[in-house]
Amino acid sequence: LKAKVLEIYYWKLEERLRRKGFLLERGLLDFKRHQAQERRRSKEERDLWAQYRPFARFWPQEEHEEYVRGLNDQRKIRRRIEQLQHYRRIGLRSDAEMDVHEKEKRKRELDEKAKKGKGETSSYLVPKSGTQRSERSRNRGDDDAEPEPPVPALGGVKESKKQLAFEVSLLPGAEMLSRAENLLCATLRTPPLDYIAAKDAIFRESFRHGYLQADRAKQVCKLAPEKAIKVYEAMVSNGWVRATKDAAI
Repeated sequence: LKAKVLEIYYWKLEERLRRKGFLLERGLLDFKRHQAQERRRSKEERDLWAQYRPFARFWPQEEHEEYVRGLNDQRKIRRRIEQLQHYRRIGLRSDAEMDVHEKEKRKRELDEKAKKGKGETSSYLVPKSGTQRSERSRNRGDDDAEPEPPVPALGGVKESKKQLAFEVSLLPGAEMLSRAENLLCATLRTPPLDYIAAKDAIFRESFRHGYLQADRAKQVCKLAPEKAIKVYEAMVSNGWVRATKDAAI
């Protein structure tokens, strides 16, 4: 038994020395050099080298690097062949036609990105209200247009032109709020998720004590004090939170 234990111990020592020698021989402790090599490679090349890295211990370093470079060159050649076959299918024969096609393709992609970015920027503007749409319809002679019903106020908040510059319905979490709460978020210029977090904090603190005062509401909310007060007042006015201990009894 002791001989077997010693055999296992010496085997582990030899394995440790072998691995240490492998690290020193391949220069794997030079992290800066490896990071510089990784930066020069593309993402696909980095994935390829990482995929075949476990096989580096079975042969010399030069052969391993040559093998992986060969696989990378093969991948590039296959991609180029597929690209040329695509050009042939769409009727391109010369290098000049291919260059013109690539330039037009890049131009279309840039135009699409520019339009998409412009659309995303302008999408945060709220469309015109129901009254404005009905007036525009009447100007066009559309007598059948009906104005949208007014949004009920939450905490005394009324719709104004200033809040129309902040669109809430396109932000994450807006679908979980009522129209009145979305209107409050637009007035306070607060994202719906921040409003939901503040509302939850006020609910939890009010549930613990049975009531919640304004000063404590400002402390538990992660909003600006003036915004926290508006949210608190809206919740009190709707009966969701009691402001005093007497009201809780």
